[in-house]
Amino acid sequence: MKRILLVSVLLFVIALASAGQTQQPAGSQPAQPTNADSGAGHPKRVHADLSGFELAPQKPSTDSSVQIGGGTRGGLPGPLLYAPHLAKSYSANPTFYWGQPGAMNEFTLRVYDSSDNGIFEKTIHGKSYTYPPDAPALRPGATYSWTVQLAGGLMAEPAEPVEFVVQSAEERKPVQSALAPISGHGLQDQLRRAQIFEDARLWYDAVAAYSDVIAKIPDQAAAYERRGEIYDQIPETRELARADFANAEKLQGSGTPKK
Repeated sequence: MKRILLVSVLLFVIALASAGQTQQPAGSQPAQPTNADSGAGHPKRVHADLSGFELAPQKPSTDSSVQIGGGTRGGLPGPLLYAPHLAKSYSANPTFYWGQPGAMNEFTLRVYDSSDNGIFEKTIHGKSYTYPPDAPALRPGATYSWTVQLAGGLMAEPAEPVEFVVQSAEERKPVQSALAPISGHGLQDQLRRAQIFEDARLWYDAVAAYSDVIAKIPDQAAAYERRGEIYDQIPETRELARADFANAEKLQGSGTPKK
């Protein structure tokens, strides 16, 4: 009798254990282990080391109300300048880029010399601007700074200025020599010029060159990829880098033929 009772209890325990197991829906895959790579088939992007664009990394601000590159002290968020805190420019007419949350699209751009004297001011509709040839000339070897502020009397402070150095005549020579053999205006010639600026760590020129290719031929993955690698170098443009990488991957996956 005891033996029959013991067997019955064992059968009951086994039945309970079986009922407590999670049942997989028909056709479903088993759950992945917690340490499994959920990105299988999508290799993790490696951060390209293009150190040298940022010549003078800025120490983080202790004022939490000020954003890096374009903050606010209680007013509207200011623009975010898409540039290192100190970078070089081959061109004496660099192109400046910035971002702004929301739909606001009117800004005041200001450029200062190394003594913080204003040398140029312009109200702009858009989020980029090329320093014009008829503005006060930027001297080779000199350091300048620029900032952008929301226009129209809005209660917003300007972005924290960032500096740039116009290359001296001596510094320009190797870049000029590398550019001289490239006389065409096709895609590969444009990419070669952009690569020369990138190799020389000339932020403003490299970004402008790749951006020009993208504007003219928007289905070229290479330009997005290379500009994204430059944007990936500083915190202020990391989101732009992610967007460029996504565009490059989309174009590569679509099999768009290269021109």
